[in-house]
Amino acid sequence: MRFRLLRLDVDVEIQEGDISTLEIEDRTLFARVVKALLSEVGEYAEEPYLLFDDSGKRVNPKKEASVVCVTRG
Repeated sequence: MRFRLLRLDVDVEIQEGDISTLEIEDRTLFARVVKALLSEVGEYAEEPYLLFDDSGKRVNPKKEASVVCVTRG
């Protein structure tokens, strides 16, 4: 699976059974990305994103993604 942040043109490969991380150092951008992921609305989120399966087909974030967010003080 691939996660793409549209405005930033960033792709993150997500492999089943592995943990994938994306470190965002800018607090404002981090908040927007977390809010977008939790909204589960993909390209219509405040920070638009898409999910693709292994064959490159777009998938529904509500059905295919689980979000775990960890912050460091």
